[in-house]
Amino acid sequence: CQLAGSSLPATVTQSLARDDFRVLAAISSSGNYEKIVARKDLGIRRPADLRGRRVAVVEGSSAHYFLDTLLAAHGMSPAEVSKVFLPAERVNSAVLAGKAEAAAHWGSYVLDLTRDLGSRAQLLEAPGLVISPFLLLVRRDYAQSHPAVLQSVLRALVKAEDMAHRQT
Repeated sequence: CQLAGSSLPATVTQSLARDDFRVLAAISSSGNYEKIVARKDLGIRRPADLRGRRVAVVEGSSAHYFLDTLLAAHGMSPAEVSKVFLPAERVNSAVLAGKAEAAAHWGSYVLDLTRDLGSRAQLLEAPGLVISPFLLLVRRDYAQSHPAVLQSVLRALVKAEDMAHRQT
């Protein structure tokens, strides 16, 4: 893989461990992408109710950063919840199976878990608390050997953005 997308927290985490990639562009940004889906039927209705609970989350992800920031915004330490670190595709099943009482996640995962829990779901969100840029990354060696290809990719992204603006 020569190009990949990544959230800012995951990119920063990986940049501390490796130096074989570069940020090519920020391709989107959201102030309400990450959310927490909690088990309302287990008494979680607000962020303070997460204290002492198990929260499934992808370690080092934008959802992990959102969880810690939300806790801090509500006067709690990240250590006041028990984080259950799992791959993205296993977070929701941990909540459904009772291995966690809440999940910090993003995008369609949030929609799916909310749907699967139905009336038992409590959505905890904080629009604007965390601004999450999504980055386009490139392997360092590829960037050095294929600058014209990357210029074409960037031009295509700009054209796509212009087209999207014209259609809205």
